[in-house]
Amino acid sequence: MWRSKAVVSLSLSLLFILSGCGGGGYGTGNTGGSSGSGSLPSGGMRISSISPNSVAAGSADITLTVTGAYLDLVHSGGHQTATVAVWSTNSSQTNLTTTVLSGAQLIAVVPAALLATPVTAQVFIQKWYFADDTPFAITNSLTFTVTTAASTSIAVGSMAVARSSHSATLLPSGMVLVAGGANSSGTLKSAELYDPAKGTFTATGDLAFPRQGHSATLLPNGKVLLAGGEDDVGPIATAELYDPASGTFASLGTMTSIRWSHTGTLLPNGKVLIAGGANNSDSQDSAEIFDPASNAFTPISNMTTARMHHTATVLANGNVLLAGGWSSYSTPLASAELFDPVTNSFVPTGNMSTPHSFHCSVLLPDGRVLVVGGKKALFSTSAIEVFDPASGSFAIAGSLTQARHSHTATLLPNGKVLVTGGTYSFSGPDAPESIVLASSELYLPGSSGTAPASTMMSPRTGHTATLLNDGRVLIIGGSDLATAEIFQDNP
Repeated sequence: MWRSKAVVSLSLSLLFILSGCGGGGYGTGNTGGSSGSGSLPSGGMRISSISPNSVAAGSADITLTVTGAYLDLVHSGGHQTATVAVWSTNSSQTNLTTTVLSGAQLIAVVPAALLATPVTAQVFIQKWYFADDTPFAITNSLTFTVTTAASTSIAVGSMAVARSSHSATLLPSGMVLVAGGANSSGTLKSAELYDPAKGTFTATGDLAFPRQGHSATLLPNGKVLLAGGEDDVGPIATAELYDPASGTFASLGTMTSIRWSHTGTLLPNGKVLIAGGANNSDSQDSAEIFDPASNAFTPISNMTTARMHHTATVLANGNVLLAGGWSSYSTPLASAELFDPVTNSFVPTGNMSTPHSFHCSVLLPDGRVLVVGGKKALFSTSAIEVFDPASGSFAIAGSLTQARHSHTATLLPNGKVLVTGGTYSFSGPDAPESIVLASSELYLPGSSGTAPASTMMSPRTGHTATLLNDGRVLIIGGSDLATAEIFQDNP
């Protein structure tokens, strides 16, 4: 696993106090034992600033980059000199692993254990003669604050059964419909409702057909369309409607094509675009429209490229961006295309810089689309890209701190994007190898990457993340889990 490191810049100059063994003079040079007898410059050296001067509780290791003057000061007479950055809280001091880079810069690592809880610390630098028990020089100190965690995760009630590759849909009532999926027993036909007010799950009616990897789309009339997916035999074409008023599912017959790992997207006209996905042999380029007025599926013109494991995002102008995925079971895609609901047709648009499949796409408040992580070929990617509808092109927008695929990405009310869990596939001795992730991170639009967020209570992949009406995010299932938890981004 990778551990991300934030870099904190400290602008320093040192104020020295004479003491200790072996001769009282100072030289300048590397700390590895070079000698000298130079005198301190007029005004001495002292700490002048820390930038930034805080991190959120729960952060990973932090590397402090210290800049200033005469940081390579050594003891006179050729004695070996040690330079130590000190972290001091409540009269308890911890020496940090410190490396002098030059007379103007050194680095020191603050381990995550010191950043676990909110605290106010003092940071200063000591110079030691290797055989002495008293530093021969010490700086003034500046305050460093570990603030309240930027985010928290708390457990809520568990579902009746474990689920992965299920759907979770926020209903007009504020309840969340959790439907289908699979666990070690096979594909599921059951469904449950999550009540945010009580933090509990209760059973609702069973699906007409067991399904996983399906699409679930909230319709303007408050019902939910569940379409396609696969059962224990393979991809299916059946569809059904969930009625919150009765708590029951009703069969709609079949789509015009068998589909699994496709997309179902509500259009501005109230109809649903169902596109791509895999059939019994490979990915497909076919698409169709579901009309709630007639409860009928109608085929439309094909996509420009066959896709599965792709994303579909409605733009501000009503068009739909379909990006990435696989064109077959082994060929990742960097291409994208646009669907026009007026003409029911697809046209190609600019390519992404790298292939993305099993990724996430989020419509940002400024109308652009964020594409996050995913898988290219055998391995996970940390790439983040942004699609600009005005230019029809993608641009690199930084990278995740952890490469991942089969994760979630959720736009929060404050404009941040929460990325949770997923799988990290990498090249190892038995390449490829995979690890299911419990980590999460937050992307702030306009930034060059992400910052770590609270760690989930369980590693999850194939899970769902649903934005609730109160701004919290409900994270459900995945990895054969029945548990659920709530993410909250703290102000």
